[in-house]
Amino acid sequence: MSVQHVQGCHLCMKVSPGLMFPVIWCLIVSALAATCSATQTNCAKNMCETINGVEICTQCTEGNAPIDGSCVAHGTANAHCKKKSADLTAQSQICEKCEGSYFLYKNGCYQVSSSLGTTLCALANGGVCTKGAPGYFALPEAAPTEESVAPCNATAEITLANGKKYTGVTSCTACNSPSAAGDSNTPKAATCTACETTTPTYLKTVDGVTTCVPKSDCNNGFFVEENATPKKCTACNDNANCIACTGSSSNQCTRCKADGTKPYLKKEGETDAGSCVSGQDCATPKTHYIDDTVDPVNGKLCRTCVSGGATGCETCVKGDSGAICNTCPSTGNTIFGLNKKSCVKDCPANASPDTNSVCVCNNGFTPNEDSSTCVTASTGPNLSTGAIAGISVAAVVVVGGLVGFLCWWFLCRGKA
Repeated sequence: MSVQHVQGCHLCMKVSPGLMFPVIWCLIVSALAATCSATQTNCAKNMCETINGVEICTQCTEGNAPIDGSCVAHGTANAHCKKKSADLTAQSQICEKCEGSYFLYKNGCYQVSSSLGTTLCALANGGVCTKGAPGYFALPEAAPTEESVAPCNATAEITLANGKKYTGVTSCTACNSPSAAGDSNTPKAATCTACETTTPTYLKTVDGVTTCVPKSDCNNGFFVEENATPKKCTACNDNANCIACTGSSSNQCTRCKADGTKPYLKKEGETDAGSCVSGQDCATPKTHYIDDTVDPVNGKLCRTCVSGGATGCETCVKGDSGAICNTCPSTGNTIFGLNKKSCVKDCPANASPDTNSVCVCNNGFTPNEDSSTCVTASTGPNLSTGAIAGISVAAVVVVGGLVGFLCWWFLCRGKA
C-alpha cells in the first residue's frame, strides 16, 4: 500500500503497510480543518484555515490551486504555482512548488507583497522566503518545493528535503532565522528576540540558545529584568561563580557558588551585594578575612575585619566569635587588645600584655562583652537586688517554719 495524497494533508509521504503513522496524522489534520465561509469558492470541503486573521484555502477542487489563500484556475495559477517538476493539470488541487517572489505555505503560493504574504515573509526570491516577517523566520536552505517560513513559536520539528531540522521557540513572539543546521539529527532553533507578555515569560540566553522562561526559572546565575524591553532573564556578570544577583554589573552579586573557583562574596561597603572572590583574593587587601560559615542569604563571605568585630588590625582571621586580629601594625597600635579583638598602643586598665603581646585582664577581672575593657569578675551568677531580696524572704519563711515545727514537736508532743 502507498499513499499518494490525503485530503487536508500539507506534508505526507509514501508508506509501506507497516508504517501507518503518517496516514493517521494526515487524517487528524483533515479532521481539524475548518469549514470554509461563503467567500471561498472552488475550495475543497472543510479545507480552510485562518492565518493571521485571514481565511485561506489549503486545498482546492480539481483544476484549481491556492494563490494568496484563494483558489485560482490552474491555467492562471501556473504563472507562480507548479507541480514539483511540471505545470499544474486539470487534476491539480494544491501547489507543490512556487516561483519568483512567491513562496510555498500550507499548499499555496503567496506573493511576498500581498496583504497576507507580507505578514508571513519580508523577502522572497526564487520561490523561497529568505527573511521572515515579524513573528516568523525563514528556514535556511529550503527549496521552492517546500515551506520556507515558519512561526517563531512553532514547537514541532520541521524537517527539510535535505534532512536538516529546525524548530521555533515556545512562547516566542519575535525571532531571527538560525544559521544552517550542521547535524541533520539535531534541530536548530530560531534565535528568539522577544517572548509573549501575557503570562509573562522572559527571554533567556544560555550558550547562544534563546528560550522563553517563566519568572520562577530565572535563577541559578540569572536575574529578572522586569523593566527591560523585552522582559529578560539576564545572566549575572560572573555567571560561572555568581548564583544570585541584583544586576549585571560585576559588583551586584548577592551569593556565590559554594563549589565555584570564587566561592566568597565580598560585599561593597554596607550593601548586600558585591563580587565573588577566591580565598587568596579575599585576603588582598588585608582588611578582609574568609568566613566559611554559610550565611542563609549570602552563602560564604569575605568579611571585613571590622564587620567581624576586630578593629585596628593589620590582618585578621576568623575566630570562635567573629574575627580576631592576626597581626598588628609595626608602629603605633602594636599589641593585641583583649581576646585579640583589636590592636592597641596600651592595654586597658586592669590588664597587661602577656608574653605574646596580647592584653590579658589581671586576676579578679574579666573582659567585657566587646573585649574593650576589664570588669570585675563575678564569683557566681549576677543577681538583681529584687532577686536577692526575694531569696532572703523565702529563706526566712523556710527557717521560721522549721523552728515552729520543732517547737511543736518537742513541746506539744512532749506533754502528750
